[in-house]
Amino acid sequence: MTRRLAGIGQMEEGSSDGWDYLNNVPVAAEFRCDNEHYTRAINALKNCKAVIVTERFVESIVLLEKSLDLAPLIFCQGTNFNRSSGLPISSETLSPEFRQHILTNNKFDVSLYNKIEKDLDEKISSEPASFAEAVMIRNILREITKPSPSTSSTNELGQATIRGVTSLLQVGMKADALKVLFLVMLDPVLGASFKTNWRKYFGRYFQLKDLKRTEEYYREESYYATRL
Repeated sequence: MTRRLAGIGQMEEGSSDGWDYLNNVPVAAEFRCDNEHYTRAINALKNCKAVIVTERFVESIVLLEKSLDLAPLIFCQGTNFNRSSGLPISSETLSPEFRQHILTNNKFDVSLYNKIEKDLDEKISSEPASFAEAVMIRNILREITKPSPSTSSTNELGQATIRGVTSLLQVGMKADALKVLFLVMLDPVLGASFKTNWRKYFGRYFQLKDLKRTEEYYREESYYATRL
């Protein structure tokens, strides 16, 4: 990661200073990483409006929306269904010595990741209370639309959304259900059906005025006010 951000050179004669774990050979001299590469990577990140941290995906996305003045980005939780559970090596099976070997040979990547996560925490700490609610609602939506091997088409995701929103309504989480539904309606694919058929799915739970209040709530939020 550090080397890519700093710029990739050409393959030259191998060196024992670094190790290519994929091919089990020494890393070429031009692919080794040092303090200069780390500094260049940090400077490159300063030119980025936002950095997405996979392990903090939802928080990163909400910050991205604010940084770029975007309307809510609707996304589904990805799952790798092709991954084999019988792989001979996993992170759990690595010995402590080999784990340390990997960390040592990727120390600049580790440092860069830690800095990115620290910067993310600092940005989040300066956000208003509405940020935490935006993350919570997005996590609910992400879980509702979480795919499975048999749930991949738009129609199936729509059905999963109906079940998820209905379950929120049934346990009295009406405000949260309305916010989730409103975000779904903004999606150009999933939203089309819900905009015309929401009464069919949820008419016994709320009325048009409830949706209007939810829309007003989002229009008042600085994240979305200029995009709705």
